[in-house]
Amino acid sequence: MEDNSRRKCKTAVNPVTKRLREQIKSLERRISELNQKANEHHKSLRMKAEAEKKCARLTAEIAADKRRRAYLQKKLKEASDEIRAEKKAAQQYAARMMKDSRKLKLELSKIKLCLNGRSTRLLQKKRVEQLRSVSSASGEAEMKESMKQELECWIEREIECSIIKSQICEYKSQ
Repeated sequence: MEDNSRRKCKTAVNPVTKRLREQIKSLERRISELNQKANEHHKSLRMKAEAEKKCARLTAEIAADKRRRAYLQKKLKEASDEIRAEKKAAQQYAARMMKDSRKLKLELSKIKLCLNGRSTRLLQKKRVEQLRSVSSASGEAEMKESMKQELECWIEREIECSIIKSQICEYKSQ
């Protein structure tokens, strides 16, 4: 046993042993540091891979958003063109209706003038006939017959005019 304790003492004090132990401790520290660095490197590689996946996902989302934006812009342009075309068609239709309305108003005013002229002429004729009938008692029967015919003609014209007027009103309402 003495031998063993001597050896321990000798080995503990021996400079070669001491130096070797220090080198072992240094190497163990270095191995530990390298293991720690390797772990950090693996961790950074995992983080880099995750970041690349996230970047690829975000790039895909950006591309999808760009396609969606292009699609929506196209739809907006189509809707705008459609509204513009509808507005133009409505303006053309309104212009055509205004033109037709002016024509109908002109025709209506012509008919009114015609009717007014006829009624004034008829009144004048009636007065003249009355004056004649008063002046000649003998031709009274003939006068009544001619007035009756004139009145019948006038009624027929009035009926025709009212039919035309109702047709114009019906056309306007369409």
